[in-house]
Amino acid sequence: MSRRGDTELVRRLQTGDGSAFAELDRRHRRALVAYARRLLRSEHDAEDVVQDALVKAHAVLADPSRPAVREIKPWLYTLVRNGAIDETRRARYGEAELPAETTDRGGGDPAMILTRKETVRRLVEDIAALPDQQRTALLLRELDGRDAAAVGEELGVSPAAAQMLVARARGALVRAREARDADCHDVREQLMLAHERGTRPAEHALRHTRGCPGCTGYRRDLRRVDRRLRALTPPLWILPAALAAKLGGGGGGKVAAGAAAATLVVAGAGIVVLDRDVVREGEATPLRLLGAGAATGQRISLGERLPAGVAVTYAKVQLPAGPVERPGERVVRLGCPGRMRAVGLAVPDRELPVRYRFAPAIDGRSRGVTVTFADSVLDEALRTRIGVVCKQPDALGSTIADPRRAGPGEKAGRLCERQTVLRSPGREFIGNVVAGDRVVVLRRSASGAWTQIETEFRLTGWVRTAALCP
Repeated sequence: MSRRGDTELVRRLQTGDGSAFAELDRRHRRALVAYARRLLRSEHDAEDVVQDALVKAHAVLADPSRPAVREIKPWLYTLVRNGAIDETRRARYGEAELPAETTDRGGGDPAMILTRKETVRRLVEDIAALPDQQRTALLLRELDGRDAAAVGEELGVSPAAAQMLVARARGALVRAREARDADCHDVREQLMLAHERGTRPAEHALRHTRGCPGCTGYRRDLRRVDRRLRALTPPLWILPAALAAKLGGGGGGKVAAGAAAATLVVAGAGIVVLDRDVVREGEATPLRLLGAGAATGQRISLGERLPAGVAVTYAKVQLPAGPVERPGERVVRLGCPGRMRAVGLAVPDRELPVRYRFAPAIDGRSRGVTVTFADSVLDEALRTRIGVVCKQPDALGSTIADPRRAGPGEKAGRLCERQTVLRSPGREFIGNVVAGDRVVVLRRSASGAWTQIETEFRLTGWVRTAALCP
């Protein structure tokens, strides 16, 4: 299996000798499969990767117009290695087998062997996640031992650019490891804050999430919990805070409904407001109420009277036919009268031909809501009504119809900072609370670092003790 023998086989292959590649295959296949098996989880995957590599090798070696491959054997191993990494990228799971010589170094200690296996598996996954050029440059430099000039020649870039690619790849691997080892609780707080703000989580948190099933599930559950607690209909899009209008005035004096509606409904350039009004307690609701059950304490159907302390600010609007002039201009800002807070949406019974989104999250804290209709082209003008359900908060600031309060012998508490609520200390996410929320304090953990609480919504879970006001 000499280098000269491989070169001779390639020469014969290029002159039309079909048996030459069969001999090359026979010489190297077994060793290549063994090598691939060390990087992948199964014999079957290893054989598939080697087969693909040999097919690619035949296409290159049989074509005399292509640049000559100087070192056949190392080149074949490179093809297999790249194929194994691509396979790992597609799978993103499974354990990489360690070479036998690596396994033997731990003195047979099973824990040491498993640790090494996990380290190799994670490293292979991290390498697979690198951009193609960075990954290739790193492997050529570190595994094939090529210098910057050779790496650059292979990639068609300058030696300086090749060095930069290798440096970036190394940096990405370090960041991937740091993110993977990050504290899950800290990462989940970052995910929760990004979710509430409607922004992309920090890259550090995303890197951690890709390799952490628990945090992946947590990020997925954020949306599920919002739907369960607030009964919001999809799609939910939390807009940046700058788009959320602080609508409605404070202070006292009772104003006429028409005048109040004029100040509480503001439309963007892409919306024509045909009518606006405020429907108050005792009056029939002109729209279907959505997500307001916790605040009203009852189901209120279209045409039924609003209970005490509840109002609906709504607008009849027209979306002109055709495309929008500027993206995001179909906006209606709906405010609550007086000191009321937004607790739900008021929507038409029939489904609209255009989707709409709203912000901020309707949780009984904001003074209004911004509704944004999609930028899709309309064949004809669309008229509809849309509104916000409002409620006067009680003496303690709650808009819930029957909030959980501390009873005799129980301790009342209040949050001084935003927190995730966990099922048990360090476990899965089940909800969230923000600064100012009132809770019932149930008990402390043995360490004192965690406190079990029950929220106004009767959600029981654990938060960090430091988040509670003294």
